[in-house]
Amino acid sequence: MNRSVLHKAGNARHLNIAHIGKAFHGAFSEDEIFALNDMLLSSGQHTMLVQNMEVGHSILETFLALLQHYKNLYWLSVDMPVPEGCFDVYKHLLEAECLKKNSVDVFVDWIGDFFYADLLVIACSDAMMRQYWYGMFDQAMTQTQLYEHVPIIQMIDTQYQ
Repeated sequence: MNRSVLHKAGNARHLNIAHIGKAFHGAFSEDEIFALNDMLLSSGQHTMLVQNMEVGHSILETFLALLQHYKNLYWLSVDMPVPEGCFDVYKHLLEAECLKKNSVDVFVDWIGDFFYADLLVIACSDAMMRQYWYGMFDQAMTQTQLYEHVPIIQMIDTQYQ
């Protein structure tokens, strides 16, 4: 397998597809297709490096439509539209006023009360990484052992690494 494609550490997978641009049709190697499929179907915290968020969104939306596996897709993004049919985590956190409280426990409670996803995608854009509450949300995912139950894809724009 191409060394830049997939790296595994425990149940975490790290996929670098940053070389794929907007015209990604036919741009995937067989290894990359298998690696992305493996990430989408395996519980754990996974990292997907993308050229930019728009390309990453498009790639994930395409693969998820092809898989037709998930019923409850959750998507967390502060600066890009959430794909149609996905639960908008950011919007729900705003409406529930979770972001006004400065406590990991608020996010732990939210996960316990509202998290019914088969897959969570987090668009780790520059804007997301600057959110004061995101570190607490990440801690809550760890505290609740969410990574052990569902695939969590952290999509990272390589220009902000």
